[in-house]
Amino acid sequence: IHDAEIHFQILDLLKKEFKEIRKLWTYVDAQVCATDEMDMCKMRLRLKEKRDENETDKSKINRIVKQLSRIEQKPYENIHMLDRHEIQYQRASLIAEFKTNSMALEKNVGTYKYLQTLRKQQTTGQTPDPCPICKNVLEKQWNILPCGHCYCLECIQVLLGQTHGEYIHCSVCRSKELLSDITLVDITKQNEKSNEVPIRGNHSTKVEAVVRLVLKLRQDEEDVKVLVFSTWTVILKVIHGVFESNGIESEILEYNNFHRTLDKFKDHSRKVTALLMPVTLGSKGLNLIEATHVIFVEPLLNPGDELQAIGRIHRIGQTKPTVIHKFFIKNTIEENIYHATAADADEWDSKKVTLRHIKQLFEVEPTAIIQDSTSPGEGENLQSLDSESQES
Repeated sequence: IHDAEIHFQILDLLKKEFKEIRKLWTYVDAQVCATDEMDMCKMRLRLKEKRDENETDKSKINRIVKQLSRIEQKPYENIHMLDRHEIQYQRASLIAEFKTNSMALEKNVGTYKYLQTLRKQQTTGQTPDPCPICKNVLEKQWNILPCGHCYCLECIQVLLGQTHGEYIHCSVCRSKELLSDITLVDITKQNEKSNEVPIRGNHSTKVEAVVRLVLKLRQDEEDVKVLVFSTWTVILKVIHGVFESNGIESEILEYNNFHRTLDKFKDHSRKVTALLMPVTLGSKGLNLIEATHVIFVEPLLNPGDELQAIGRIHRIGQTKPTVIHKFFIKNTIEENIYHATAADADEWDSKKVTLRHIKQLFEVEPTAIIQDSTSPGEGENLQSLDSESQES
């Protein structure tokens, strides 16, 4: 066992070393690409060597000899080089391109400064400038164009009604902007998000939702214990790292530390809030009535495994209410798996699943995250996590 622990430590060190080597190679790749770009730019600035008439005659004479030669010919070797009569055209083209890019840069810098001013106004609680058309004060909702100018909802509808095609002209700076780039600013939603439990770090929406849920549960009950199930050990390690950075004590159940991890979780003096378990390892044969919440990071394809995982806390000897939390991405294969297994669990028995069942799971359309929080034996309550994660 000691040798195995040393072996796993070596593997962890190799993973850390691989991350650093990957950063190094990414940097080297960027340097090589930059050098290659410079060579390509300089290639169009080179002139073809001038050949005299004698060399031209000799080349005609030796043409047949070259065709019989085994030396590989490169007829397009100098295709990117300029002839002398192309210099003026190339110079005019580069000057025009420089002026166009300079104007675009100046415009983007101006937009950036204007957006910075808007951001400072919002952080200090100030509203932006009034609508340039109706002069009404922008209070709760307004639209903002990429150029940085803001309009009320009524005036932007008038502008859109006068627009034909995919572009709209700003009435202030007359810039031409795509309709798809128009942004809606909603102060009410921002205020709702500001009331959410803060999370350290920048993570995916689902991971943040799981962490925010555990933090909220710990606020409501200080000594709460939670089981987190996932099919993928990699996902559990990611969540474990985010738990640590947000001050949540957690442990991952693995083969090499099985009994020791269970003892830590059951010991209330250790204050371990969450136990992260792979479905194949922790869903059967364990008595974990110390926990009252079960979190499924993604829906399980086998309903039997899900029932077994719930049975770790919802069993004889449990004296507290138990709650099940399920997370999945809306309009993806995860939602299809959830609805398919919830509608008819018997059909998804390993002996009854057909190719048609699997094919139907991949008929999806993209959008957001959903959490399903239910108590065993009670109804289901689906709520969007765009605003916050709530328990039924």
